[in-house]
Amino acid sequence: MHENPPSGNTSKAALESFLETQILFGEANPNTVGSWRAAVRKILADVAPDADVSSINVDALTSSIQNSPSNALRQDSLRVYGQRAKIAIQEFLAYTKNPDGYKLSTQRTKVETIPISQVSMPFPTRKRTRLLHDPESPRDTPSPSPQQNMQPSESALDIPFPLRPDFLAQVKIPRDLSKQEAERLCAFIKALAQEQ
Repeated sequence: MHENPPSGNTSKAALESFLETQILFGEANPNTVGSWRAAVRKILADVAPDADVSSINVDALTSSIQNSPSNALRQDSLRVYGQRAKIAIQEFLAYTKNPDGYKLSTQRTKVETIPISQVSMPFPTRKRTRLLHDPESPRDTPSPSPQQNMQPSESALDIPFPLRPDFLAQVKIPRDLSKQEAERLCAFIKALAQEQ
């Protein structure tokens, strides 16, 4: 079981422990904190566990990663990781200053978003058959979009998945995903793949 680190300990290991505890027991959305944890792991990968995160320059680390020959991340992805790592560190330092009175700061949790027009998403061009078709209903009846029926929920998980070295996929699933639902989701994703 994860516990929050002792007050005053500002090491990278204590930061990671704080994030784990916040995911499990914190007031913040676990998906949000999970994205902070992923960013910390990516940006602070080469930082020693006992390093003091209060003295880490996240912008310098991000630039170093960007200029590294082994970097496979796009610049906009790296920028978002850097922003999330900064927020995680700010939240952690706020906690270490006052563990008993710590409250998540909504002002620190805002991350710059990338407009959808700037995101390259490879959509298949071949025709798809309808996965769900009721023979009784006319074919030209539009089905409701999933976005119309979805409401933000505490019962959902946003899971980042490193699909390629330069691409982080995001999957949103219910916390109580059944095996049958997982198989349906796998079949859906397989249907999206382009044949090479």
